[in-house]
Amino acid sequence: MRYIATWEMEEIEYLHLEDEDKEDILYFEKEDDKVIAVTNILWTCSGINDI
Repeated sequence: MRYIATWEMEEIEYLHLEDEDKEDILYFEKEDDKVIAVTNILWTCSGINDI
């Protein structure tokens, strides 16, 4: 399943993300010293019925 995730982080946190993590971000906007990011996360799991 795919989920859209949105979160807010400090700009300095955004700058320290790994390049592969930045590639997962579909869209972001800056507001003051905050960054609002949207990502498309692929959730994969097996054995969910075993919980």
